[in-house]
Amino acid sequence: GSACDKWLRQKVARIVDFATTNLLSYDWILLFDDDSLVDRNRLVDNVLRHVSPSTPLALGRKFYGKGSSLIGGGPGIAISRAALKKMSATNCQEALPIISTAVPGGDGWLGQRLTNAGVPMSDDWHFKSFPPSAYSKRRSHRYATFHRRTMSSRPKGHGCRDSVEHWSLSAPVCAPSFTILGAPKAGTTTLHFVLGQH
Repeated sequence: GSACDKWLRQKVARIVDFATTNLLSYDWILLFDDDSLVDRNRLVDNVLRHVSPSTPLALGRKFYGKGSSLIGGGPGIAISRAALKKMSATNCQEALPIISTAVPGGDGWLGQRLTNAGVPMSDDWHFKSFPPSAYSKRRSHRYATFHRRTMSSRPKGHGCRDSVEHWSLSAPVCAPSFTILGAPKAGTTTLHFVLGQH
């Protein structure tokens, strides 16, 4: 992984070490990115009140990769008191291998750590990976957390339908305005790679 991924993994490892040492009396530990938008009332009323903190569980937005499913931290991760206790009872290894390119940094490390401690991770629909403006008003009022608080702004006439912050580059990119359908051995993966570098 990159130096940034390693640094993020070390940062989350230290947060977890602090939490498992000092915060075991709290019902829930909540981790969010600095660009997350959280509605505390919705999070408590719609999510946390319905799950006992004595149940070992981590809630968030799941990302699925080859042979792995991990929680991504952008829209937030809620870890129950029982999950934290299970994590504190297992050996904390900072140098876990990166197993997912979708969540290579601290979130990936945390997911591996939860898995090693036997803590299930639940994909909760209240945690959203995009800002509120990416969802219909009719639906967005039910969600509790959003990642990337605002859409990035671009001057008019930039040629994009919408502009969003790319998850890995933190730079404005065009939202898709077309779809590419592929078939095995048709070069779709190469085309995706080349377009991603554009």
